[in-house]
Amino acid sequence: MAKSTTAQTGKKTKTRARKTAPVDKKTAALSAKIEALENQIAEAVKERDAAREKNVRLLAEFDNFKRRTAKDRLQLIKYSCEDIATALLPVLDDLDRTIKASTPKPKTGKNSLLEGVIMVRDKFDKLLRENGIRPFNSVGEKFNTDLHEALMSRETKDMAEDLVLEEFEKGYKYHDRVIRHAKVIVSKARKAAVK
Repeated sequence: MAKSTTAQTGKKTKTRARKTAPVDKKTAALSAKIEALENQIAEAVKERDAAREKNVRLLAEFDNFKRRTAKDRLQLIKYSCEDIATALLPVLDDLDRTIKASTPKPKTGKNSLLEGVIMVRDKFDKLLRENGIRPFNSVGEKFNTDLHEALMSRETKDMAEDLVLEEFEKGYKYHDRVIRHAKVIVSKARKAAVK
């Protein structure tokens, strides 16, 4: 009986060895499949994260685009009359010069033409102001290239340098934008005589 037990034990050992060998192959194959699937999952996660980041950037760019477009649209609406206003300003200048050049009649002291022109000029000025177009004062102000265009300079002995002495044409702003620079004469310090 001892022989048979050993033989049986030997068979059992061989059987166990045969059963574990295929299990190890299956485990290795499953491990390889699991590893491949984990790699695929990792790649898919990377792709998802990259796509999400790209979408977030695109959404941010689109929001910026919408804000810029809305701002540009508001600016366009706000300054829509700038061209026509700029074209009308010389007419206003002509009216001002006509008023300045007109003299009253000697007998009555009145000039109906002058009064009529002043009325037209006042209506015109009111219309411009109602639409956001306003003149700005320059005489006595410091010369500023953002507001003024110097036509000439004049030497003065009792005034500081770079002050606006005279205005040929008024400057105008449309809301907060300068649509026409004032044409001015600017003071220049008189040079001391060389002895």
